[in-house]
Amino acid sequence: MRFTTILVPLVPLLVACSDSAGVVQNPPTDSGMDAAPLDSSPGPDRAPEDSVRMDTTAPDTAPQDTAVAVDSAADTAEAAFRCGADGDCAGNPGGAVCDTATGRCVGCVTTRDTCPAGQYCVASSGTCAPGCADDRGCAGDAGARGARCDPMTHGCVECVADEHCPAGRLCVGSVCVAGCTAARACPSGQSCCGGACVDPLANTAHCGRCDNRCMVPNATPACMNGTCAVGMCAAPFGDCDAMAANGCETDTRASAAHCGGCGMACAARSNAATSCAGGACAYACATGFADCDTMPANGCEADTRSSAAHCGGCGRACMPPNATGACVDGACTARCDAGFGDCDRNVTNGCETDTRASASHCGMCGVACPSRPNALPACAAGRCALLCVAGFADCNGDEVDGCEVDTRTAAAHCGGCGRSCAAVPGATATCVGSVCGSVCDAGLADCDMMAANGCETDTRTSAAHCGRCGVACAAGSACTAGACAPLASCAAIHRRLPALPSGEYTIDPDGAEGAAPFAVFCEMAIDGGGWTLLGTAHNFPPAGAPARRWDTEAALAGPGTFGALSARTTDNFKSPAWAAVAGADLLVLTNEYHFGFRGLLGDRAFQAFVSRHPEWTRDACSTTWIRSGVDFASEGITADTRRSLGFSLRGLDVNGATNGCFPGIAPTREAGTNENSAFGFSAGPSWWVWGWGNTPLGQSDWRPYDLSLFNLATLNSQAGACTSDYPAGRWPCNTLGRWMNGNAYDRSDKVRYGQLYVR
Repeated sequence: MRFTTILVPLVPLLVACSDSAGVVQNPPTDSGMDAAPLDSSPGPDRAPEDSVRMDTTAPDTAPQDTAVAVDSAADTAEAAFRCGADGDCAGNPGGAVCDTATGRCVGCVTTRDTCPAGQYCVASSGTCAPGCADDRGCAGDAGARGARCDPMTHGCVECVADEHCPAGRLCVGSVCVAGCTAARACPSGQSCCGGACVDPLANTAHCGRCDNRCMVPNATPACMNGTCAVGMCAAPFGDCDAMAANGCETDTRASAAHCGGCGMACAARSNAATSCAGGACAYACATGFADCDTMPANGCEADTRSSAAHCGGCGRACMPPNATGACVDGACTARCDAGFGDCDRNVTNGCETDTRASASHCGMCGVACPSRPNALPACAAGRCALLCVAGFADCNGDEVDGCEVDTRTAAAHCGGCGRSCAAVPGATATCVGSVCGSVCDAGLADCDMMAANGCETDTRTSAAHCGRCGVACAAGSACTAGACAPLASCAAIHRRLPALPSGEYTIDPDGAEGAAPFAVFCEMAIDGGGWTLLGTAHNFPPAGAPARRWDTEAALAGPGTFGALSARTTDNFKSPAWAAVAGADLLVLTNEYHFGFRGLLGDRAFQAFVSRHPEWTRDACSTTWIRSGVDFASEGITADTRRSLGFSLRGLDVNGATNGCFPGIAPTREAGTNENSAFGFSAGPSWWVWGWGNTPLGQSDWRPYDLSLFNLATLNSQAGACTSDYPAGRWPCNTLGRWMNGNAYDRSDKVRYGQLYVR
């Protein structure tokens, strides 16, 4: 057989041919399916002789020639066979379906559903490929992606046309998406707004109608049944009136009716005003009331105007020590128990002074026990006694020389009378700080005699051991560089050592860098003590002394001094304290009584107060009362008389023949009729004469003395007969409607002397 040598390369082509049709069927190229295996053996109805014969006798036949011969044979076989029905294609390698249009046997035709489920017919090849042919192929498992068959891709999709989507959705990219058009209406109950289906009953951008956007103050908006409403309030606001129009209108941080939340009203409390701050209720008590038990339920329950337990404020119990207390208009009053006195006039500490034991108020307020050398006055059972100051002792038993021994330094009485220090070998026996010992290093000392802490005391700065152990600085002094230096005033001394008696002390108002210290008299008992003497005006100076010293402006407004401190009660005297010691309170002290004015000077020296006063000028004629009848303490005069006393400054006084210093009449200056009056203490006719000083300058009928304060025998005041109408013969009153009546020119009606003190 001559074709044997060329048949091997042709097997792939020949096995695809039917023995009757001779049609060559190529595998499909667009289905993605694998081609069915080709069978080279004869079919059951195929005769062996119908097969192409192979001749192995012609091995030298060229393969190219043989291939041409086979192709020609195949064409001939194909032209000879055409199918007319599917039965003609039974067993045909090309397929079991007859394509009547071409007469070929194929795997499928597009006009009939001959492919298995889940496949479609590829028209170009007549083969079945995976994919859907129509919507039926997308049912069940085959339609996992969708129920519609895309004819272009043969894939199952959600939709191919808008009609495949429910109302309110459009088919975009084979997927149903939300949307609407004029032709595609929204579902029932929804409206097409801006190409989207919305629920006008709930959509905040189209509430009730398209483009009706809900805007609610202080809140996230909501649409309810087509009406804008409050969705969620922005903290801390609340929709407490349930009105959407004004949104969340209430600031729950500050609304007392909705404090911290709607409806959370602050409860009312007795005697209190209610408010809300930071979302929490706050309460402010009404004037005169307080919440002293801190119990909200009963509000501000305490009436601080009358409550003895809360007088003037919570916890301020009106229970003054050593006294019976009562609360009146929020102020505590006290009635002293027997043996006690309110000597500082301060009800806060009650009757603080035990007059049975107080040396300053022995037996009664103001009665001070006399002092002795190195001793403090003492009081026992309301009577004065002697009490040695620390470090001193009365070793000779004689009260006249007081506590004569310094037991801190006396080797014969070291630490106590009769305790003699024994000599120390190799050193001189000493008594330091009431302890026997020896001298220490310079600047430091072992004043407590304790070896553990060595030389513990710096004698350069210690007021208790100034310069050496046991040397305490005297009253009114401080320790600087191992030396005691004076304090600034009697008030400073009294604050440091309130038990010190009245007497002469050295003060240094401007400190070590200023003027030299000087001696003053300190009044330590009257009206709380701490008073510095400024000067004395004496009506009866000693023979040979000037009768008048306070008769010029310079005497009162200048810094100059005169007189002697030691003669402060027998002659005229002006201290350096007049210009150097500042204070607020002024005290007037006579040999018979005293009275004073609180807060008058404004923490200034008296010279500065007088000099800076606007009415202290030569060209002014003033009768203005600066202070009158208020804010003073007194003793030795009646309450009625006290109301007439006041304080004023006066400039130029004109005693003219036609006018003068009368209300409503302009003053003139006439030669020989002027006087310069400094200040006065009462009201009435010629009040300036009763004052501190005057300058007659030609008034020959005036008496040659400075002071004209009345003595107790003639001191009196009148009310109801005073007026500013001088021509009518009546005289001006002070602010309490009082004026003095007496003989201004009769020396027998006057006190012996008057003194000014400042504190």
